[in-house]
Amino acid sequence: MSARKTQVATSQAVGRRFLGDRHGGAALEFAMLGPVFLCFIIGFFQVAWAMYCASSVRYALHNSARALVLNPAMSQTDFQTLVKSAVTPLAAQNVTVTLNKTTPSAGLQLSTATATYNYQIVIPFVPTYNGQFATSFVQSGTNY
Repeated sequence: MSARKTQVATSQAVGRRFLGDRHGGAALEFAMLGPVFLCFIIGFFQVAWAMYCASSVRYALHNSARALVLNPAMSQTDFQTLVKSAVTPLAAQNVTVTLNKTTPSAGLQLSTATATYNYQIVIPFVPTYNGQFATSFVQSGTNY
């Protein structure tokens, strides 16, 4: 019996030592929280990039509209080229630009321009989000 008591006492001492051991606790916590933190950081940068590109599209359309005021005879192709050249280069292929000109009365020209930017937010282990940003303006002026 005393051998059995010694064996139980020894196993209890080993168990207490194992439960009291704190080495590697930080590694275990990092293994659990690291991937979540990494996904959060990646998501933050994905959303920030989409917002930056949307802002770039709005700025490019605004500046191109100023050029349209100075040159009302500008064609849609020239206008598209002007907008896409002012957009962030990595977002330029995802931008669609349209320009519609109407003449409601003699000597008056209405121009409506729209820029649409399609983007994706890709975060690991989360479904991909496909979004669309659209901005437009309406401008009136004289038809030279």
